[in-house]
Amino acid sequence: MRAASPPPPPVEANGEQARSLNDAALMSYGKGSNLDEAITLQTQAFGANPFDSEVAGNLAFLYLKENPP
Repeated sequence: MRAASPPPPPVEANGEQARSLNDAALMSYGKGSNLDEAITLQTQAFGANPFDSEVAGNLAFLYLKENPP
């Protein structure tokens, strides 16, 4: 049997920052399809609030737009 490991530290969510970065990422992708910048911004948004389903879904969407996905 393994010894129980301590639980991971709690994640602090910054919803306002996550939404702001999410909007910036979508604008970056929409204006000229700057995919690399959009993924960078969306990854930062996910780091700010990994519990936001819209942020997570948009990150998945952008990764699927990469060639090859």
